Amino acid sequence: MEVFAEAVLEAGCNKYPFLTAKKASNGKEYKRACDNVREDGVYVEETGEMIADQLDYSSPDTVGIINYSRLKENASHLQALKLEGVAPDYESIATQGYPLARPLFFM
Repeated sequence: MEVFAEAVLEAGCNKYPFLTAKKASNGKEYKRACDNVREDGVYVEETGEMIADQLDYSSPDTVGIINYSRLKENASHLQALKLEGVAPDYESIATQGYPLARPLFFM
């Protein structure tokens, strides 16, 4: 959810000057306003196999946030969403061409 919040939710918030100003003046309030998602039952957060199952049985317009390996495991019934015209595939993720791709660091 952190990557989604940073790359999508905050990117949208930063298009509004009053929210960008809030980021500088009150980071906690900015995070509350920009990083939260719906809590009315439309957004459901699941992990592991549960998310793929939930997406499989819901309407075709449902969007889920899953990792690439989970997408590949369920490719027979899930379709990847292009962002900025780029589909998530091995190459676009490895080169960080897919807008939500992020490097993984081991320490």
